[in-house]
Amino acid sequence: MKRMKIAVAATVAAVLVCFGGSALAAGDKIGVIDVQKILRTSKAGKKATTSLDEKMASFKKKFKGEGEKLKELEEEIKKKSSAWSADKKKTKIHEYQKAAVAFQQKTKDAQFELKQARDKKLSPLFEKLEKVIDDFGKKNGYAIIIDRTPGIAFVNPGNDITDEVIKALDRVAD
Repeated sequence: MKRMKIAVAATVAAVLVCFGGSALAAGDKIGVIDVQKILRTSKAGKKATTSLDEKMASFKKKFKGEGEKLKELEEEIKKKSSAWSADKKKTKIHEYQKAAVAFQQKTKDAQFELKQARDKKLSPLFEKLEKVIDDFGKKNGYAIIIDRTPGIAFVNPGNDITDEVIKALDRVAD
């Protein structure tokens, strides 16, 4: 949710900077941050993403075996179905379909659980980050701080304050 707010703010800011020349006065400081870098390299970001990565890895491991069994059953049906009786073929196809639906539901449940975990881990981090950015911007006289989104083609390296924001976040997140 906070990520979306930051992205929307960044887009609005980019539009203002590009098309609304009078929106910012000459000499106003513009800061640019890379939120993804902050997540990857800040202490709090590493902690949150490591926890989520571990959860995702456990799901992948859990589903790998089930996926392989499902694939084996599909291969068996493809290879042997012409030699089977109609009843056996029907039974195997039904078994495969039932297993495929169950696997698909388990996958959806796991995705939902991962989304819940991601929201639970990252929401507090984004709240802290939002406050850190706000405080940092006020303290250092920035008129605007935007997220370096894929839509921004160029950022002067002098405007990139990501490392400074990471340091500030690390200080408050300890």
